[in-house]
Amino acid sequence: MDQLMVPPSAHLICKESPIEERANASANLRSASLRDDQKVLVTDEGPDLFHYQTSNGHTGVVDLHSFDSLTEFLDHLGSEVWVDITGLGHNTWAPLVRTSIQIGHPVTVIYAQPSEYARTGEFYDLSERVEGIRPLPGFVHLGLAEEPAVFLPLLGFEGSRFEYMVDRSDVDLQDTHPIVGAPGFFLEYVGEVYAENRLLFEQNAGLHRRVAYAKANCPFDLYWLLGEFQEMAGGGVLKIAMIGTKPHALGAVIYATMHPESVELLYDHPIKSKGRTTGASKFCVYDVRAHLASINL
Repeated sequence: MDQLMVPPSAHLICKESPIEERANASANLRSASLRDDQKVLVTDEGPDLFHYQTSNGHTGVVDLHSFDSLTEFLDHLGSEVWVDITGLGHNTWAPLVRTSIQIGHPVTVIYAQPSEYARTGEFYDLSERVEGIRPLPGFVHLGLAEEPAVFLPLLGFEGSRFEYMVDRSDVDLQDTHPIVGAPGFFLEYVGEVYAENRLLFEQNAGLHRRVAYAKANCPFDLYWLLGEFQEMAGGGVLKIAMIGTKPHALGAVIYATMHPESVELLYDHPIKSKGRTTGASKFCVYDVRAHLASINL
């Protein structure tokens, strides 16, 4: 894809990143087809809000915990919004996608896959540390925490995050079904995911037999898989740990938005390592509106 054709009536929300080349590569790709007045640049992110700037110099702050603040921001942008999640944190893009769905605001998401992930020896060097498990803004469901649940960790290259989730969450490993991205971004990545998460697989007999698969770069493939687990659980609670790919996290966010009474999202808020990825291999476009329309057919 040499050029990303964002509709003339749409606004694109994005953030450039000093630590990941692919966010900036995505920005260069976007610039070929975007007018300046279509761009909304997120300039700063925090756990509770984000700051933005438009091309005409207008600046603003959005409260991520406020439905009214998010709705006002999206309504101000007009009839259609595109969100580039490549450089944005989960705390920012997840509430934007959720609110867009809730108010019926057409939303399209784009994402740049990396060419390569950074490694230190045999281990992937993607996060400096995690800040701890806490809900994403807008995804707090107090009543779900005490209910029995099917635990669905979306696995990536950081086995320590899987171990952390199991240690710090009230989950039953006998009712745990790891989800692996397959096909992966690259052919060898499926084996790498198993290798990086081998400790829990080795310590828990039978866990490997409960693994399920969804395309690593397809949120909608994951969405349908989550629906199968919901049916298997008899409509019970799903606890989904978002520790894998961003497209899988997007699928989980969409599913949780559509099933708020039976889904709890778990996220450990990692601090990303500088230079954690290099290059950009593929640019993905996700038409969330079309996906939601297919659900209602």
